[in-house]
Order: sequence, then C-alpha cells, then structure tokens
Amino acid sequence: MPKLREHMTPEEREAIKKRAAQLALDMDAVLKTPAGFAILQWIIEQSFLFGEPMTGNSQTFYNLGRMSLGRDICKLITKTDPGYALFGELLLRKEKKDDEKKPDKKGKRI
Repeated sequence: MPKLREHMTPEEREAIKKRAAQLALDMDAVLKTPAGFAILQWIIEQSFLFGEPMTGNSQTFYNLGRMSLGRDICKLITKTDPGYALFGELLLRKEKKDDEKKPDKKGKRI
C-alpha cells in the first residue's frame, strides 16, 4: 500500500514530482504520433468513460473501475494536451456512433 503524502520523506515527494513530469513528457510524445493518438482514443473508449456505469448489479462496480482508469489517463492527457484535441475527437466519434444507432423516421437505422 502506498504511503500517504504526509508520511513521505521530501525525497519521496520529489521522486513523485519527477515521475509525474516525465509521464507528462512521455504522454506528449505519444499524442504527437498518429498511432499514439489512435491507441489513446481506443484505450479511453474501452474505459467506458462516456458510458453509463449503473447496471443494477455487480457489473456497475466493474464499469466504475474502468471509468476510474479512464479518468486517470485523461488527467495525464490534460497536462500535455491543453487544447483537449483528443477529447474533442472522442466526443465527435461517440456522437457519430450514437447517431448511427438512432432510427430514422421510417424505423430504419441511419
């Protein structure tokens, strides 16, 4: 179990800050490549971040765990992607998928 911040030594706190800074640089490098951007989109989609977690059974806890990981990844992205391009792209893709699921006036899928 990790130590609480108040129980950490100054060296441990500094190591955490350095790791966070390096992770932000690494995420920036990943976001700059089309393949990295695509993989992060997929990971966030798999995290169920834009879904509804409540199912009325234990699946809810599984969904909440997936969403928690997605939020952690998103926090890291926001440190390196101030324009939130990845989130905009994800929302557009989700809206497109949702529109494809809606029936037209004749009851057919659009």
